[in-house]
Amino acid sequence: MLVDMHTHFGGSVGFRMPRKVLLESMQKYGVNFSLTSNCQCVECDRKQRVLPRFLQRSQIGANLKAIEFARKNREQIGALIWCKPRTARADEAFAQMIAQNRDVIYGLKFHPYYSGVPFDDERTEAYLQVAERFGLAVLVHTATEDCCTPQRVYNAAKRHPKLNFVMGHMGLGSDNREAMALILSLPNLFGDTCWVRPEQVLWFIQNGGEDKIMFGTDNTIDGADTLEHEWYREMLDGFPQKTGHQAYEKLTYRNAQRVFGIRLSEN
Repeated sequence: MLVDMHTHFGGSVGFRMPRKVLLESMQKYGVNFSLTSNCQCVECDRKQRVLPRFLQRSQIGANLKAIEFARKNREQIGALIWCKPRTARADEAFAQMIAQNRDVIYGLKFHPYYSGVPFDDERTEAYLQVAERFGLAVLVHTATEDCCTPQRVYNAAKRHPKLNFVMGHMGLGSDNREAMALILSLPNLFGDTCWVRPEQVLWFIQNGGEDKIMFGTDNTIDGADTLEHEWYREMLDGFPQKTGHQAYEKLTYRNAQRVFGIRLSEN
C-alpha cells in the first residue's frame, strides 16, 4: 500500500500538471491513493508579486475542480482545498463547499510563498476555524523564506491543538532539523518527505519520528516520472530493510491514513 499525501494538478505561474498525468504516474509507480490540490489557486508569482486579476482563479471555482477530480476517482484521489488568504476569504460559501463535499475532502492546503501571506498571519485564522469545524488536517508548504518557516506552523499548531498540521518539505532548502525538532515537540505536528533527503528522513524515523512523517512527493511537478527521482527511489526501495516493516508501513501509508482520515481498502 502506498499513499502520496502531497501532489498537485493544474497550471499557473509556469506549472503545467494535467490530471491525467497524475493518474498515469500513480499507475506506473504503484501509488494507491494521492491527496492533491489545484495549483490554479496561487495568488502570487515566483517573486511574490500578486498576480493580476485576469490571472487569478476563483477560490471556489478552482477547488471545485479538485473536488470533481476526487469524486470521479474517489478510490485513488482525495482533495486538499487550496486556501487563498490574500485575495479571498474563508466565508460561509467556502464552508458550505466543504460541507457539501466532505466525503472527498481530506484537508486544507496553504502555500504561504505563493500567497505572500505568513502562515501564522491573522488572515489564515478563519480558514483554520473552518478546518476545526470539519475535522480537516492542514498541509502547509514550509521553507527557509520568512513567510513559510517551520516556526510559523508551530505557532499556529500551538494555538490550535485540536488540528493536525503537516509541515510540507520540513523546511525546504534547510537541513530539516529545526522542523524535525518542532514536529517532535507537539502531538499535532507532522512532516512529509517531499524533497527531503533520504538520510534526513531515515534519521528522523530512527530518532523519534516514526509516527510523525508521511510519504509525499510533489507529483507531478517533474512530470509523470517525478517518483523516479533518486531520493524517492531510495525511500521506496531501500527503506524496508533500513527501517523495518512496521516503520516503513507507517511512512508509506499508515500515518497519512491516521492523520488525514483516509479510508483505504487493503485487500
